[in-house]
Amino acid sequence: MTTGRVATDVLHRIGAGAAAALLPFAALVAPAAGFAAAPTAAPAPAPAAALGVAPAGVPWTWGGNGFGQLGDGTTTARPAPGPVSGLGDVVDLHGGREHVAALRSDGTVWTWGSNQQGQLGTGGSANLASPTRVPGLTNASAVETGHNHTVVLLADGTVRTFGLNADGQLGDGTTTLRRSPVTVSGLSDAVAVAGGRDMSYALRADGTVVGWGRNDEGQLGDGTLVRRTTPVRIGSLTGVVSVAGGRDHGLALRGDGSVWAWGSNDYGQVGDGTTTDRTSPVQVATGVAQVIAGAHHSYALRTDGTVLAWGRNYRANLGDGTTTNRSRPVAVRALSSVVSIGSGRDTGVAVLADGRVMAWGANDTGQVGDGTTTNRSTPVVVPGVSGATLAGGGGQEYTTVLVGTGPPPPSDPDATFTSTCQGLSCTFDASGSRDPDGGALTARAWSFGDGSGGSGTTTAHTYAAAGSYDVTLTVTDDEGATATAVRTVVVADQPPPTGPVWRASSTSDSSTSRPQVGVPATVQAADRLVLVVTTNRAATLTTPSGWTLVSTVSDGTDLRSWVLSRTAGTALPGTTLSLALDATSKTSLVLLAYAGAGAPSAVGRAETDFTATHSAPAATVVQAGSVVLRHWADKSGTAHGWTLPGTLTPRAATTGSGSGLLTTTAGDQTGVPAGTAPAVSATAGLASGRALAWTVVLPPA
Repeated sequence: MTTGRVATDVLHRIGAGAAAALLPFAALVAPAAGFAAAPTAAPAPAPAAALGVAPAGVPWTWGGNGFGQLGDGTTTARPAPGPVSGLGDVVDLHGGREHVAALRSDGTVWTWGSNQQGQLGTGGSANLASPTRVPGLTNASAVETGHNHTVVLLADGTVRTFGLNADGQLGDGTTTLRRSPVTVSGLSDAVAVAGGRDMSYALRADGTVVGWGRNDEGQLGDGTLVRRTTPVRIGSLTGVVSVAGGRDHGLALRGDGSVWAWGSNDYGQVGDGTTTDRTSPVQVATGVAQVIAGAHHSYALRTDGTVLAWGRNYRANLGDGTTTNRSRPVAVRALSSVVSIGSGRDTGVAVLADGRVMAWGANDTGQVGDGTTTNRSTPVVVPGVSGATLAGGGGQEYTTVLVGTGPPPPSDPDATFTSTCQGLSCTFDASGSRDPDGGALTARAWSFGDGSGGSGTTTAHTYAAAGSYDVTLTVTDDEGATATAVRTVVVADQPPPTGPVWRASSTSDSSTSRPQVGVPATVQAADRLVLVVTTNRAATLTTPSGWTLVSTVSDGTDLRSWVLSRTAGTALPGTTLSLALDATSKTSLVLLAYAGAGAPSAVGRAETDFTATHSAPAATVVQAGSVVLRHWADKSGTAHGWTLPGTLTPRAATTGSGSGLLTTTAGDQTGVPAGTAPAVSATAGLASGRALAWTVVLPPA
């Protein structure tokens, strides 16, 4: 099935300098309170040969091969991976239903596989089992495929298409099949392209998205069901950095890390919790770095290297261990450190930072690549592939990835930050920034947009006057590579709110009898601190000096958790808190700080039912304007993520390792009225029979 990505996507290892120019916000998560996403203004792409690609690679393929789509010179199916014959120096590739398009670093385009609808662009109709250059195409910057058509972005911002055109998916104003490239009408500033089954998309340099082709289910997102043979704007989206097309639905990723979707939604592939078709974009998820669409499902690569999935799941293509359709995002199990994702019709594929490949889903023709024809409901390692750099996706029966001709280059760091403002005073937190290679970030430099700057993982700044300021974070890793995040913060000259306001958080996960967690430097005197301690055994905790034990909960054997609280003094920020347990335990520590909060109350709940959905209990709210904090923890053998209910703002999460690891998450809701805060549920990425949940109420001070 088809997917979309920015032509020089960082996740695809395109040269760091060009990628940074084209994608200034691609790795950012959704803004915290007080932020508005800065608009994206990407320049026209440079030709692939000028991007400093390192390394170029060789396509590897596996699965069905009835049309020569494996590119090995035969039409023999192959359930094990192997290289495409005679093609190197490839920097981008993509698989359609039964054909593949590849871009070389010299800007030429090569295709192979089915050519019945002219989708190879060679001028003929013969299928090709080996790569063949598309005549007349030079200075290409990206390739994408639909079911039976191909979309090529050129360095001058124009777009060429060829293949099936029954719904106007070639965008040349006709419905005439084209066996050689034609120009998309009225488009001269494209910076990325994507293809769906019978429609196509382009991202323009001003951060808006256009589409053309089939629109019977709203897949053009223009509020109508009218077919378009030339580009029309999709909704009112701005600040978009990437776009993807599925069978009959589309996805867009904005610079603030939010995912928006539209089109056919019969199986929940839009991801908004319904099965109602959407003719205009709706928001689905946040904290995302890449989006990919399959036939009736969608994938999102999060900035933390994990993957979300939603939509149809009848062939286990969501990778969550089930075959249950999901109308909201769930975590793909057993995936971490992912740098690139792709999708076939009903198969998912992920490239990890270490160059390994994992795949899941439909496998009837060997498209998972594990040497079998057994569907896989969770990801498995594809044997025999190393040094992979890009997940090229695939079609109904096959999969393709790009394998570097040398060792994978180091990844640039990811820069991201959040902010909280009270009047003219703001705090900034860059703790979500990371080095995907596993190295350390050696510097974090801040520019606050008013001529002043700062440094450190967390920092604070007070502005002299109300207004909008572009805040810039620049991070540097231990190999000297840098990444930058820019956001607009709006400050108002007004007194701080009277109710509790989230200040900062910190976490740790360890296996020790003396766990530790840092107190954020942005904490201020008189802030209320809430500490949630969770162990994977019935441990005994000594309440540390200065802290008050609020409550404890246990399942009796495998899990125990405590909520502690105190107010911060002037000497506490920036220090390390050490705890004492009776014996070595796997321990999660989640420390949260709130300004203007009084002493909390807490209600805990232990669950032993084997399920992925766990409920935080109801609690009494005495004072209007309170903050209600929820915390979940489970014990399992595999790392995973949590999906919080939409009413909560995520605040912290931890993930352990090894047997019996703990995975936790915390989020809060502000301005809660007096009365009863009802029970709410969060969904873990996998089922567990051992879970604890807290509801903590923080009243105004």
